[in-house]
Amino acid sequence: MGSEDVRDVARRAELAEAVIARLAGVPGVVGVRPFGSLASGRADAYSDIDLVVELDGVSDLTFAQEIPDHLAPLGRPLITGWGLDRLPDTYVRTIYLADYPLFWHLDIGSAGPLHEADADLGRRYHWPQIFKMWIAAVKDQLRGRPERTADFLRHIAAWADLSRLSGPDAVRLGQSLELCVERARARGAPCAEIYRRCAELRATHVPGWDGT
Repeated sequence: MGSEDVRDVARRAELAEAVIARLAGVPGVVGVRPFGSLASGRADAYSDIDLVVELDGVSDLTFAQEIPDHLAPLGRPLITGWGLDRLPDTYVRTIYLADYPLFWHLDIGSAGPLHEADADLGRRYHWPQIFKMWIAAVKDQLRGRPERTADFLRHIAAWADLSRLSGPDAVRLGQSLELCVERARARGAPCAEIYRRCAELRATHVPGWDGT
């Protein structure tokens, strides 16, 4: 159940191969290719799985909406969301599987000649985006990029009182998880399980993230 041990990168490669195999068999898919750090050989233990699916005869939005169903045999999703920064021109589906480390999420873009617009996705999927951004900020801390913590805190400053946070960057980032949970609960989001997983990540990876 959701191990955060990222040392078994062969397991991540197996997951990527299984995802590619399942998507390649979907009608309308003419190709699936990796991109990003895995494709370039620059991946580290924390790298996610980035894929592009080439389509023909099916709209990019329709396919993107169905991606979680196509991948259901691979495991239960913990978070399903979208790459909101790519909207409305490109649909990137983001999936965190419950039985894999949070850092190994799937980012699956769909590309083809049939583009269908949906201007409302950002509003409907905003709450998972907060947790996604927090996990990304944790990854940057582990990679030795503490300046990215400030980027995340600037984002949540629009809706949270940052005067409640104190201490160095790593501690403040850990404390900010509570603010994320407050926001998700206020929006009626079913955040209990993802909060538990994020809290475990915070408590086990870097001493001090729990504020002690």
